[in-house]
Amino acid sequence: PTQEPIDPVRYISNRSSGKMGRALAMEALRRGAEVTVISGPAREPLPFQAEVIFVRTALEMYEATISRFSQYDVFIGAAAVADYRVADPADEKHKRNGDIHHLELIPNPDIAKKIGEIKRPDQITVGFAAETHHLINYAREKLKKKKLDLIVANQVGGENCAFGSDYVSALMMTPQSKDEQPELIPKSELTHRVFNRISEIMGKK
Repeated sequence: PTQEPIDPVRYISNRSSGKMGRALAMEALRRGAEVTVISGPAREPLPFQAEVIFVRTALEMYEATISRFSQYDVFIGAAAVADYRVADPADEKHKRNGDIHHLELIPNPDIAKKIGEIKRPDQITVGFAAETHHLINYAREKLKKKKLDLIVANQVGGENCAFGSDYVSALMMTPQSKDEQPELIPKSELTHRVFNRISEIMGKK
């Protein structure tokens, strides 16, 4: 996840644990890739064999990713990046005084969309769509809008598909694939399938 500050003490974030990012990094390393992980403040430890760049906010993740993207063959956008940030974070802690506080939220830049705009023909980009409803439709829309080669559509919600779970209800989609139904599988198995599909796409580039 990323953390978007409200004041020096509080922030807006999400429930992502970082398990998927860790599993992807480990699978890539097992296959002999040189791996860089740009990570927000996740709970999961990252493999020491990977280069790890720690960031906090969506803007920091955007800058770190865009500045390095040209060096890599494959980009996988698995982070749970905040869509919005607080427009004017306070320099001091908000004190409780009984008043109602209003936060103005402004959009964060879309990392995957920008990557799709600047990628070379030989680069492969993979995105994730974590959705609670209309999974296939939303994933198909993101696949096209962000010019991805592959998207992993991930159904969230429920005991088996909660953030932090070792299992995921997901399916993979490419611009050419026909829609299928999500399957409940271990995240370790999903990462294996993701890299198999990446290998197939790479062979066609």
